[in-house]
Amino acid sequence: MAGRAGASQDAPVSSMTGKANSARFCHPRD
Repeated sequence: MAGRAGASQDAPVSSMTGKANSARFCHPRD
């Protein structure tokens, strides 16, 4: 989680990618 937050601060685009990855992890079935 800390790594994701750090990436978000590093680049706004990373935030979008992190959110997408988070959703995928939350829904592995998808």
